[in-house]
Amino acid sequence: MKTEKLIAQDFYFYNNEETQLKGNFQEAYTGEYYTDLIEYSRVIRIFGTEKEIDAALDEYCENTGLNLDECYNYKEEAEGSFWYESEEVNKKVREKLKAYTKLYKEKKQPLILRRN
Repeated sequence: MKTEKLIAQDFYFYNNEETQLKGNFQEAYTGEYYTDLIEYSRVIRIFGTEKEIDAALDEYCENTGLNLDECYNYKEEAEGSFWYESEEVNKKVREKLKAYTKLYKEKKQPLILRRN
């Protein structure tokens, strides 16, 4: 049985100021009611198989109402490529991907990571 390749992709969404109402709570001191707001991250990284990433992205867009702007592969870059920065950056990428792989195997599901 051939296992699918694990990859990481960064997704950037349009700034459409989407928020979600989380729930009401009553302040104990004044007795006034408030509603929590959640701002969705406009930059995420998803790690998993290509099929898992596609499904997770569709679900994220559906749940948040955000629209995809750009997508990039998060991977080591070959020297001489447009995206190549340095071997030091590639080393950091390798370490991150190794950590993602370990966490993916523990959780047995794709990872959706928030980027600030």
